[in-house]
Amino acid sequence: SDRVLPYILVAPAVVLVFTLTIYPTIYVLQTSFTDWSLTRTVTRDVGLQNYLDLARDPLALRSLFNTGVFLAGSLSLILVLGLALALALNERVRFRSFFRSSVILPWALTAVVVGVMWRWILIPDIGIVNYMLSGAGINVSFFLDPGLALGTMTMVEVWRSTGYGMILLLAGLQGIDTTLYEAARMDGAGFWKSLRFITLPLLMPTILITTILLSIRSVNLIDIPLVVTGGGPARMTETLGLYMWKESFSFYHIGYGSSVAVVMFVINLILTVFYIRSLTRS
Repeated sequence: SDRVLPYILVAPAVVLVFTLTIYPTIYVLQTSFTDWSLTRTVTRDVGLQNYLDLARDPLALRSLFNTGVFLAGSLSLILVLGLALALALNERVRFRSFFRSSVILPWALTAVVVGVMWRWILIPDIGIVNYMLSGAGINVSFFLDPGLALGTMTMVEVWRSTGYGMILLLAGLQGIDTTLYEAARMDGAGFWKSLRFITLPLLMPTILITTILLSIRSVNLIDIPLVVTGGGPARMTETLGLYMWKESFSFYHIGYGSSVAVVMFVINLILTVFYIRSLTRS
């Protein structure tokens, strides 16, 4: 009974993980080799045809490029701003709890609410930003230029997720022994040397986890692009997540959409391995 009891205790968790994670993953992989469409009653196996079509589809390649730009921009800004806020709010400052709560508040809002809010703020003619800029004779079309629309979408994600990155990095900072900083000050080390030789090396495991989580979110992101730009103009700001969602649930190409989901999974896997090797080696 002592040998059986541990398996009985972990069985519910194993069943839950298999039901919600492993089985859907296997099912999506199988579906990606079919031409399953909700507009037809017959489904055939097509082998690698979905992946070949995906590699030749200019919209898919554009979505991959947009995802890379969005990932690089949002990840770098969130890490830099999150670390700066974590360092500032790790000090003993007045109203520290208030500032911590204020920074994390955007993350507490749902992404759809954040997207709708910023779309109304930036929308041409009636948005508050263009209303304020009109006084100086400036009118910016945030959603009509593809580059500007992608940048706008990135900034909305940075505004929402910086607090999340800050909380993770702040937790890592609070795990660093303060006596190390005291010894460094006694040796004449200033803020920048302490940051370079103490904070960053000891914070690297937390930075690694934060980077992986934010990267997975950026690659899989659907809600912010869907609400802020809708993929427009002319589907020029679609990310892989939004492209997969439209192909699956707007055009009903479930098999093709599943192949996009598999590609997203592979990208996340490659990025995770790259981050682990790069950051642990440094």
